[in-house]
Amino acid sequence: MRFLVLEEIDRSFDIDNLYSTFPPEQFASEFCYWMRKSNHVSHPISSRQAIAITKLLIAACFRKESTDLSTEDYIRAAVISTVPEDQETARETAINILFPNLRTRSTEVEKTIDHPTVKKMGERKKTAALPVQDESELPISKDILDNISEFLVKMGQDFQYGLEEGEKIEEEIPENELDFYFSTLTKLEQQPYKALLELLNDPMNLLFQKIKSLAELREHVGQQLLENMNNIPLNHLPAILHSNIADHLNKHSQNPVEQALAQFAANKEQQFQRTFETMLQENPRDAAITAKALTDGGKISIEKFKEMIEQAARNAQTSNELYNVITSAQKTTQKIKKQLFKKLFEEPKLTRPINMLNSLEQKLPSQPNLLGHFLRQAIDSPVQRDKVQHETLQVIPHYDQKVEETVAQNIEKELSNLKKTNQPKGLEKLFNDLDSTAKNLANHQYSQLIDRYRNQTAEAWMLSLKSKKQFLSIGSGLVRKGVKLDGEKMMEHGKKIGCPEDAVYEMLHFGFEALIRSIKKGTKDLLGYQSSLNRLSLSSQQVKIATKTAIDTLNKAALGAIAADNLGIASQVAGNENAEELLLSSIAAGPGEDLLKQWFISQNQIPSKMREKLKRILKKIVIATAMDMAKRQLGSAEAGSVESNQTRPYREGDEFDQLDIEGTLETIIAKGKNPDQIVPDDFMMYELKKGRVALVILLDISGSMSGIARLAYCAFLVTMLIARLREQEIAVALFESNTHAVLELDEEQPNIDEVIDELLEIKARGGTVINQAINWAKEQFEKVQSDQLYFLIASDFELRYKLERIGELKGIQKLKPKTYLVAPGGMRNEDELLKWQKELQARVVRIHNEREIINTVCKILSNR
Repeated sequence: MRFLVLEEIDRSFDIDNLYSTFPPEQFASEFCYWMRKSNHVSHPISSRQAIAITKLLIAACFRKESTDLSTEDYIRAAVISTVPEDQETARETAINILFPNLRTRSTEVEKTIDHPTVKKMGERKKTAALPVQDESELPISKDILDNISEFLVKMGQDFQYGLEEGEKIEEEIPENELDFYFSTLTKLEQQPYKALLELLNDPMNLLFQKIKSLAELREHVGQQLLENMNNIPLNHLPAILHSNIADHLNKHSQNPVEQALAQFAANKEQQFQRTFETMLQENPRDAAITAKALTDGGKISIEKFKEMIEQAARNAQTSNELYNVITSAQKTTQKIKKQLFKKLFEEPKLTRPINMLNSLEQKLPSQPNLLGHFLRQAIDSPVQRDKVQHETLQVIPHYDQKVEETVAQNIEKELSNLKKTNQPKGLEKLFNDLDSTAKNLANHQYSQLIDRYRNQTAEAWMLSLKSKKQFLSIGSGLVRKGVKLDGEKMMEHGKKIGCPEDAVYEMLHFGFEALIRSIKKGTKDLLGYQSSLNRLSLSSQQVKIATKTAIDTLNKAALGAIAADNLGIASQVAGNENAEELLLSSIAAGPGEDLLKQWFISQNQIPSKMREKLKRILKKIVIATAMDMAKRQLGSAEAGSVESNQTRPYREGDEFDQLDIEGTLETIIAKGKNPDQIVPDDFMMYELKKGRVALVILLDISGSMSGIARLAYCAFLVTMLIARLREQEIAVALFESNTHAVLELDEEQPNIDEVIDELLEIKARGGTVINQAINWAKEQFEKVQSDQLYFLIASDFELRYKLERIGELKGIQKLKPKTYLVAPGGMRNEDELLKWQKELQARVVRIHNEREIINTVCKILSNR
């Protein structure tokens, strides 16, 4: 075998635009010409090989959905279409055609210069170059991807380009695996091909398995099904209907679904009906699985499918059984939905039904808004309306004004009854329940409602107390929880039950007075200060007092916590140089996430002399915090699959691109095999390791999406991705009325300092215009060559322009990225989100705070 070392001297055509400058059919004819001239070819070269090469290259275009072919594609097509004994010569010939001015050296004693192909290639180029034809004269249509089926048929009929004079394609050629492979490519969505090919994972496996006809495909699939008998995966069940093993499965399988499908395939109608009736009675879920396999296999109509799953639903005895029928069928109908709601309304509380409907919406993206319809029916029903209590807000992910109004009415009714009967225990229980709901809301747009009634309940509870000790103790505890009590009412009630005025005042102002005392004592409890500030919600005047106290007492822990809570006021109070230095050193030790949010909130209030110093500190905080997040959430970076240098024998499901051509040749030669003795194990495949993936992220930082917090977490997210995922290809842009490109796919090892600098200067403002951002995302994807495209949009979809007016989406849809729509747990514009989900075939991810955007990105990267 010859091992070639190539040295590039010149190129005679555009390697970066091979398809246009050296079309597949021209390459194929050149290749066949020089192979015929070679003395090293052991088998005659047929014109049929020119067709095979061209078809393989067209198939590469079809898979890539692009005519961006590489030299590797050309060489691979030439080699794989050649018999094994001549593949090394084929490889060398293809290289010399593609690189006509390269010189080759052999590492063997025999010198390459004696090889006729190398000696005469230049002559062929000079004296016998093929005439350049207009596009209209070429036998290959340039619009291949728009009409691939017609082209492939035409290719086999009238390909005459580049044949020797007087040579014609044989009129009748026996079908081989290449013919069947290309014929199958045009029928991927047709039955029985669609069902049978599901077991092969990739049509390219037809070549590896040397399958030359539909009969052989049925036989191959049948054997795989038999290997999994009694446990055939759900997505493989439709293949039973088109294989040749129906009788065997019917006799030997213990799985009723497999038996039913085998009976249907064998036209044993009465047997099938009996089996199906048994499933309806004993396990309606199996009946739904059978119906879905029949419709996926193209054996029954949609109407018949709906009829069968409605039969299964009617036989479901519980809501859980009905849930299993729906998820197995991946479909619901109006009748099934009505039946499901009826069963769910029988439950005493709505929490479990709502969780079930949330799960169904996730599993059936084509059946959106089931929960919305259920809640509207509950609200409109006098019987069910009282069940829409505040605790249901812990499981309702979207915001609904009608739900909010109904919950408010039900709380008001309960609170009013407790006030009338003056029940401290009942009021205490209601307060604790509301407090628990406030901490566990699925949608924080309901938080104002719950906070309002929590405060009202706390106040009613306090006014129901008769004991001085209880009044002061419970009141202090409520203030610590952040409950806002009416000072005048508390003073009046305290006086009425005999509490000293000073004691009531201390109770009401417990938090702030205690905070100041702690600062003056020099307590170095950063977390404690943070907790107090979060609970107290200090006024501007109180923040100034606390800041001055911390500066006067040199309390860095307190000053750091205050700056993270209100950086604008703290920086203004620090008027002299010493106070400024103390503040900056305190900030460096403060909580990074809160401080960064404060920067975006207060940057216009920060004195200019402090801004640059503060930015340098913030950079360090951002990097340190992002590294900590990356360590906890990502570990080491992992990405998509690329070839390594390790090889192994072929395994079912391997991609054609993994084929190690030279390694395969060496294996076959070493075993001394003829072509008809080659088996799949002789193909050597590159092992896969983790590699690159293209991820484009668009973050909405408009006012409606809490843009300040979004900017802070974007800084952490981008820094984390740059530092920990160097093997990935990542692009990030922020958008409101403008689009801010933070990171682009073609950036090589972006500078973290520069990226953070840009982020710290961005201001959230304006409305939400996504059009430019979508167009930018499309341009990013077009920069890379990757089969793993991921697209994430984080927004509340309160957009200036509705989906119908965003024409830029078409460009994204053509690229078919795996899309995620990250939306707040509750949002007013639910219908618009559902339109985007349907248009982009996206998965919706609900978040309840800004930090969850980072969690979502990490999950996408680790689970893809």
